[in-house]
Amino acid sequence: MERRWLIVTMLSLLACALVVEATSLNLVWLSVSSFGLVAFVILWIAGGTHLMGHILGVLILDLGMHTGYVSNQIRVYNLVPNAKSCLNTVYMVTNYTSGALGSFLSTYTWGLWQWKGVCALEFFLLAVAFITFIVHFSVCNRKSPAV
Repeated sequence: MERRWLIVTMLSLLACALVVEATSLNLVWLSVSSFGLVAFVILWIAGGTHLMGHILGVLILDLGMHTGYVSNQIRVYNLVPNAKSCLNTVYMVTNYTSGALGSFLSTYTWGLWQWKGVCALEFFLLAVAFITFIVHFSVCNRKSPAV
């Protein structure tokens, strides 16, 4: 059991190093979301009935979560270098509040539609995140007209 977490931690650190080397926010977001998408596809297809599919999906999801966690923390700390403790407080409160909301929604969805409903909810949330990213990316990359 401990070997599995050691392997996941090592892979997470490797993935984080690769993501941190890429300074582009777009590359960070795409790598983290691709981990999430692959994990939920595996969990949806095989997670409800096959133990190995569930284990593989959770490991990939955990890898994506660690990658996103470290890269987001680095970006938050670079906002105001002298206010790391305040920024960390806001980041952690937001992170755990989002996790609690996700747990609540997943539990409620499980009561209604079981495993397939939980996976559909997660795909929906991933789609909302993707659409938000695309809208934000297109707004930020619009060139202002020359005056």
